[in-house]
Amino acid sequence: MARKEKKSYLIIGNSAGGIAAAEAIRKADKTGAITILSDEPWPGYSRPLISHNLSEGKSIDKMLFRPAEFYDTCGIQLLLNNKAVSIDIIGKTVELANGKSIA
Repeated sequence: MARKEKKSYLIIGNSAGGIAAAEAIRKADKTGAITILSDEPWPGYSRPLISHNLSEGKSIDKMLFRPAEFYDTCGIQLLLNNKAVSIDIIGKTVELANGKSIA
């Protein structure tokens, strides 16, 4: 029997859409490697309500889409402060603003 190759997924963006994509992938693939890339320094938070939440004195933790442990619990590698600048579809890599690349 052929051994099934472990898949790797890279999601660019840690908004509600990126988190939903990661959750859907994890539901369909329990063992694949999932990485979420974000140019922001914080885990995904609710942008539309940010001024309302800040005016009420809520901390960033109260604005997050998922609890802080979500990424570890779901086996998701979260790369914050990393901006994607180009995608090489043929080479299957993403170049980052810092000059590094992710396969």
